[in-house]
Amino acid sequence: MLVRLGFCVACIYYAFQARPPIAVGHRFALGGLAVLYNPLAPVHLGSKGLWIAVNIATVAYFWFLDRQLRTKHVS
Repeated sequence: MLVRLGFCVACIYYAFQARPPIAVGHRFALGGLAVLYNPLAPVHLGSKGLWIAVNIATVAYFWFLDRQLRTKHVS
């Protein structure tokens, strides 16, 4: 539950913190991930394998988003 809370907070932080460097599509994706990982009304996807795939995709997305934000702020 603590990891879900962490991901939910991180999604909300990135969505609201990011100004012009993040496209509107990223904000919708982050909002969707915040809903998916919220600890108050958990979403049940069913199998553990599906959750593992979603978790890996979420981490990869955060890595990609972080790289984009860093390159936009540096240049």
